[in-house]
Amino acid sequence: MSDGTPSPASEIVREISFDGGDGSIRNDEFRGPGQLVIRTDGPTYIFRGEPRALFRGKSAELVLGAGEIADVAVSGDRVRFRSARSLSGPHSGKLFVFRCRDAGEANEVARLLPARIDEAAAATRDFAARLRELGGSSSPWLSVTAAIIAANIIVYVAMGLLGGGWIEANTLTFVRYGANNGAATTDGEWWRLLTSMFMHYGLIHLALNMWALLSSGLFAERLFGRRIFALIYLASGLTGGLATIFWHGDKVWSVGASGAIFGVIGSLFGFRLRQHQSIPASVVQSLTRSTVVFVGYNLFYGFVRTGIDNAAHLGGLAGGILFGWLLALPADRSVRERLAASRLALGAGVLAAIVAGGVVLAPRFDYRVRDALAFSEANQEFGDREAPLLKQNSEGLAQADSPAKEEAHSAWMRSELIPFYEAWDHRLTALNLAPEKATGRTRGTLVAILEERLASYRRLAAGLHAHDPQAAAQFMAEDAAVAKEIEALAAQK
Repeated sequence: MSDGTPSPASEIVREISFDGGDGSIRNDEFRGPGQLVIRTDGPTYIFRGEPRALFRGKSAELVLGAGEIADVAVSGDRVRFRSARSLSGPHSGKLFVFRCRDAGEANEVARLLPARIDEAAAATRDFAARLRELGGSSSPWLSVTAAIIAANIIVYVAMGLLGGGWIEANTLTFVRYGANNGAATTDGEWWRLLTSMFMHYGLIHLALNMWALLSSGLFAERLFGRRIFALIYLASGLTGGLATIFWHGDKVWSVGASGAIFGVIGSLFGFRLRQHQSIPASVVQSLTRSTVVFVGYNLFYGFVRTGIDNAAHLGGLAGGILFGWLLALPADRSVRERLAASRLALGAGVLAAIVAGGVVLAPRFDYRVRDALAFSEANQEFGDREAPLLKQNSEGLAQADSPAKEEAHSAWMRSELIPFYEAWDHRLTALNLAPEKATGRTRGTLVAILEERLASYRRLAAGLHAHDPQAAAQFMAEDAAVAKEIEALAAQK
């Protein structure tokens, strides 16, 4: 039916609406009432109405050729199709929907539209249907991806409560509780490869990684199945952690899920390498664009900015590609049921071999991190108090120009300075350090220096008490020798 205005014989005009009265439909291009003009000599299909986008004026029209409309479908009084063009220009497979006066008119209009099928879109829909048939979680909230995200959030909260920081990180807390580092991890604390995968240096670090995981994880989980996806995630995180150790040694403290997330993205490449015939070209193109952009940007950003562990990114990506290729199965439920268990066992075996190889071949370091932390804390506690005492000793000795002042300074040394160095010596001696490691050897050297200085201070205090005129000069010579020993020890670090 037309609006009563005479039209050329080559035109068919229909009044339509781009919005459902109940809010059930929404056209992305137009809103409110509109008009469809079909010019049969083309044929050409012209949609007219008020554009939804701002700054486009009160009316606009979208002109489509027969080759730009595909997959026409009717649902009640609604007609929808996929369009290759929008008001802003060419568009790949954009859904266009409008409403007719009733279901009869909707069917009539649909018969006037092209009956062309978009083969790429149809292949994509068929692929999506096959993925749904594979089973898995009925809701994203029950997926492995959601469980991993929840675990990362729980660890973030726990680290915050332990003093790791909410926005900016307190690195020392992560050092104590599970960050990955060559010296710490290879010193028997291999569990750090796992714990570091769930730790993040602040809220922004966590949010960006979880967004990336959510974007790729749900699809990869459906593609591989829950158990194989979980194995790929674990394997990628571990290979990323091992790559960090081989690349950085003991120079960085690495945390974050990014290695495992790069592995999830890499697994899609691996799946495509082995099961390229199982994925429609349109899906492959979409995956390739999104993953190449994500991987390329993050690797480039990691190389130009300090503090980003590209070793974990590359190691996780390589692990993901390997395990994605190794564990890929066709999107066929019967094949999955027959082969999934054996593929899972194969993947677990390969992962065990990689981890075992990493444990054997990883570089080792001549110190223990926990020893180094304990040694550093002890020295920090006393080192902060030493400078004022040394200054006071120097000034008091310079002013000791009478027997009374000599006696006063000697008394101060016996009550303040000497007990300070005795306490420092006792604190270092009590530390349970591995004597064969560098920290233990350094402790031994420092304790010897402290005891040498203590002996010098005791002689000075005794000499001042006895009013020995050579006491100060003898002390100055001894103190200069001790200072050289301290400088030599500092140069070794």
